[in-house]
Amino acid sequence: MLPEGLTIYTTSLNVVRKEIDDCRRLRHIFDTHNIKYKEVDLSNNKVISKNQITKKSLEAGLPQVFVGENFLGTFDTIEQWNENEDMLMSKLNEAGYKPQSEEESRRFDEEMQRQTEEIAAKEIQEQKDIRNPPPEPKFQFTSEASQKTYGDLPEKTREVLAKLSVVPQESDVDLLRFMTIKHHAKVLDKMESGTEHQEIYSNLIEDLKREKKLQFMREMGLVDDDVVDPNDTLKELHAKSEERDKKREESIQAAREAASHQHKAEVAALEANKLAEQQRQWEEMASKREERRQQEEAARQREEELRANAPMCEPNHCNGPSPYSAIYRHLGDIQDIRTYLPARPAHHWGSDKDKFQAMLAEQQRETSEVEKKFKAYQEEFWKANCRPTEESGSPQ
Repeated sequence: MLPEGLTIYTTSLNVVRKEIDDCRRLRHIFDTHNIKYKEVDLSNNKVISKNQITKKSLEAGLPQVFVGENFLGTFDTIEQWNENEDMLMSKLNEAGYKPQSEEESRRFDEEMQRQTEEIAAKEIQEQKDIRNPPPEPKFQFTSEASQKTYGDLPEKTREVLAKLSVVPQESDVDLLRFMTIKHHAKVLDKMESGTEHQEIYSNLIEDLKREKKLQFMREMGLVDDDVVDPNDTLKELHAKSEERDKKREESIQAAREAASHQHKAEVAALEANKLAEQQRQWEEMASKREERRQQEEAARQREEELRANAPMCEPNHCNGPSPYSAIYRHLGDIQDIRTYLPARPAHHWGSDKDKFQAMLAEQQRETSEVEKKFKAYQEEFWKANCRPTEESGSPQ
């Protein structure tokens, strides 16, 4: 019978990581909402077994939540209800949840402790009974059987005993009368194998004790199949105990190996995800570098095309074709603009002052026209080919 009230059945056996984590999260949910509950650890519980819980809930994993005998759900169910606090409390109330006082919790812990101690004491007593079986009952035979002497034994039995260098005691005579051909052959075989006579005689007495007991059981009306040697029973119990311990160790080892394989699989999955993320980042960086390289290559090609279509600029001027080359094309009769820009010195003209002044006036007029054409073309060229700067707006 399961305890009353809200009870969670957990495990502290660190074999399956998911169960340990779910138990911890379930306790955290109930503690956060201040929900009173009782916890029963099934990892080493002698009062309530995990098999008993799984039969009622039809769920194999832990933790499991019960309200009395009613199964409420696993951690996944409670976690879904926890998304809405009202839903969690309404489900608990529907299942019959009632907050328990500290006194009730204390009585529950004391009752569990008492039952555990009783079961442990019972197991200890059973182990003692197995190790120290009760003494064999002393069978009482008729006075006629107990009065037999060594000389009353069969001749064949006395011949076999004479070959042993052991003197039988008077208390053993009543056992030696149960010797048969089977015992005679067994004694002779051991003597031929070199076994010590005292050991042969001790084993013979033990066999005869069992034979005497069997005969008594036959006289009591029991068949041979019902006669069981206590030593054989003890050996059988020991064998079953060893087999049970062996199976338990194998199951624990299998659970540990499964948990280890699961942990290795999780670690491998995390490493694979990490490598995939790194590969994605590398590919993204490579794609960005390739895109930037293509943009730079396209810009370089456009610049080369622009430079190929026009002559290069003079030093410290714009990046497009030189405005002086346009002056060369528009002023076909002027071959060198530099000869019209500076004023010619007076001594270059000789002594004819009028001629000098006329030519100087003509030079100034031509220079003025050339400067106007040069400035007009320069502004037109800058607007068409040069980039303005961010601060002043002047061409670069």
